[in-house]
Amino acid sequence: MLNYEFGIAFGIVSGIGSFVGTLIIQRILDKTNRPSILVFVLFLVLIISTILIPGNALIQIIEELKLGKNIWEFDSPC
Repeated sequence: MLNYEFGIAFGIVSGIGSFVGTLIIQRILDKTNRPSILVFVLFLVLIISTILIPGNALIQIIEELKLGKNIWEFDSPC
Protein backbone atom coordinates (compact mmCIF):
# COMPACT_ATOMS: atom_id res chain seq x y z
CA MET A 1 0.00 0.00 0.00
CA LEU A 2 1.21 3.49 -0.78
CA ASN A 3 2.17 5.81 2.06
CA TYR A 4 0.53 9.07 0.99
CA GLU A 5 1.74 11.05 4.00
CA PHE A 6 5.34 10.22 3.19
CA GLY A 7 4.79 11.04 -0.48
CA ILE A 8 3.24 14.41 0.27
CA ALA A 9 5.96 15.32 2.77
CA PHE A 10 8.68 14.19 0.37
CA GLY A 11 7.10 16.21 -2.46
CA ILE A 12 6.92 19.36 -0.35
CA VAL A 13 10.51 19.04 0.87
CA SER A 14 11.73 18.32 -2.67
CA GLY A 15 9.90 21.34 -4.04
CA ILE A 16 11.33 23.64 -1.36
CA GLY A 17 14.83 22.23 -1.94
CA SER A 18 14.51 22.74 -5.67
CA PHE A 19 13.34 26.33 -5.21
CA VAL A 20 16.14 27.18 -2.75
CA GLY A 21 18.74 25.51 -4.97
CA THR A 22 17.54 27.48 -7.98
CA LEU A 23 17.78 30.73 -6.02
CA ILE A 24 21.30 29.94 -4.84
CA ILE A 25 22.51 29.01 -8.33
CA GLN A 26 20.86 32.14 -9.78
CA ARG A 27 22.63 34.39 -7.26
CA ILE A 28 25.97 32.73 -7.99
CA LEU A 29 25.43 33.17 -11.73
CA ASP A 30 24.46 36.82 -11.26
CA LYS A 31 27.57 37.57 -9.14
CA THR A 32 30.10 35.77 -11.32
CA ASN A 33 28.56 36.20 -14.80
CA ARG A 34 29.92 32.76 -15.63
CA PRO A 35 27.31 30.22 -16.75
CA SER A 36 29.98 27.51 -16.66
CA ILE A 37 29.40 27.28 -12.90
CA LEU A 38 26.05 25.66 -13.66
CA VAL A 39 27.84 23.01 -15.70
CA PHE A 40 30.18 22.30 -12.77
CA VAL A 41 27.24 21.98 -10.36
CA LEU A 42 25.49 19.53 -12.68
CA PHE A 43 28.74 17.60 -13.10
CA LEU A 44 29.11 17.37 -9.32
CA VAL A 45 25.56 16.04 -8.93
CA LEU A 46 26.16 13.41 -11.62
CA ILE A 47 29.45 12.30 -10.03
CA ILE A 48 27.85 11.99 -6.60
CA SER A 49 24.95 9.93 -7.97
CA THR A 50 27.36 7.78 -9.98
CA ILE A 51 29.13 6.86 -6.74
CA LEU A 52 26.15 6.59 -4.37
CA ILE A 53 23.74 4.50 -6.46
CA PRO A 54 26.10 1.56 -7.16
CA GLY A 55 27.45 1.88 -3.61
CA ASN A 56 23.95 1.46 -2.19
CA ALA A 57 23.31 -1.55 -4.43
CA LEU A 58 26.59 -3.11 -3.29
CA ILE A 59 25.65 -2.67 0.36
CA GLN A 60 22.27 -4.33 -0.25
CA ILE A 61 23.93 -7.25 -2.05
CA ILE A 62 26.39 -7.75 0.81
CA GLU A 63 23.53 -7.73 3.35
CA GLU A 64 21.60 -10.31 1.33
CA LEU A 65 24.68 -12.52 1.11
CA LYS A 66 25.11 -12.32 4.90
CA LEU A 67 21.50 -13.46 5.30
CA GLY A 68 22.25 -16.47 3.09
CA LYS A 69 20.07 -15.43 0.16
CA ASN A 70 20.92 -16.55 -3.34
CA ILE A 71 21.47 -13.25 -5.17
CA TRP A 72 21.48 -14.98 -8.58
CA GLU A 73 17.99 -16.43 -8.14
CA PHE A 74 15.08 -14.89 -10.05
CA ASP A 75 12.03 -13.87 -8.08
CA SER A 76 8.52 -14.63 -9.21
CA PRO A 77 6.99 -11.73 -11.16
CA CYS A 78 3.62 -12.40 -9.51
